[in-house]
Amino acid sequence: MLADQAGLHSAPLRGGYPQAVRRDPGRRRARFFDSYVTDLVTRDVQQISGIERPAEMRRLLNVVAARMGTLAVAQSMAKDIALPRRTLSRYLDLLELIFVIKRIPGLVIEPDHARDIGAQTDRH
Repeated sequence: MLADQAGLHSAPLRGGYPQAVRRDPGRRRARFFDSYVTDLVTRDVQQISGIERPAEMRRLLNVVAARMGTLAVAQSMAKDIALPRRTLSRYLDLLELIFVIKRIPGLVIEPDHARDIGAQTDRH
């Protein structure tokens, strides 16, 4: 049972692509992901948009991956990879279009609704 739990905890870190899971951790797996990102940028993104600087898109992918699950502020990302804000926005649109990212808007609770939510929580 303990071995199964360890496998469950390490599975998300390995990645879910069958080609990646079958490879031993380390260089072979890293080469697979590097190749995947290269194909993504040079083939998929190029077919849709014909971006002129694929290296910028690759840097953006690295920044997006590093900020996975956190608040991703576009202005901060643009500064980190020295991209104009409009270019960053266009690149993020492309990544969303090819299903690499999914932008989720932040939760904003209006003051009147916050009181209602608190009241609902107290009852349960």
